[in-house]
Amino acid sequence: NGKVVWNGDVKSHVDKNQSKRIQTISVSDLNRIRKVKDCVLVAELYANGKYISRKTLLFDKEKNLKLPKANISVNVRVEDNKAIYTLSSKTFARLVSISAKDNTNPFSDNFFDILPGESVEISQELMENQNVDNLLKDITITTVTDIEPKGSRLADNLFRVKVFLTPINFFNWVYYNMIPKKVKVDYDPSQDK
Repeated sequence: NGKVVWNGDVKSHVDKNQSKRIQTISVSDLNRIRKVKDCVLVAELYANGKYISRKTLLFDKEKNLKLPKANISVNVRVEDNKAIYTLSSKTFARLVSISAKDNTNPFSDNFFDILPGESVEISQELMENQNVDNLLKDITITTVTDIEPKGSRLADNLFRVKVFLTPINFFNWVYYNMIPKKVKVDYDPSQDK
């Protein structure tokens, strides 16, 4: 629903080409505030006050959650031979995917999340002689909540077992998971300089 149940800022310095754990968040502490299966963790990275990236994390697989059905509104405008789509939703929209029927050019982003009340802009180069009047009719937008299961969980699990037990899959699993591999690595650090 977009209500913030926990918020925090952490300032840190990380050298180039390095990684560093900045903060650890206890799921049990978050569970005291609210059931985490009803929440989305959003981590945003800023450098010198400039937005760099964002990651969203769910606390279980999508199929085990009751995600709200997203009603995504879309506006489009054309600038410099590009279609600029502005997508927004009043509820959390997980893994939003956009495709165009008549335009095969890639979108600037795809399979992204939209937070409640947020607007996201993506673009797509227009094809030669493309009719810009039909841009909104030409696109299809789907989210993870639009995916309907084909059968029951039991039927899905039985299908997975059937696929796993096909000889090629089973023997590949045995080879890669059960047979120890002898690996010899010849590495001379002096050659890196």
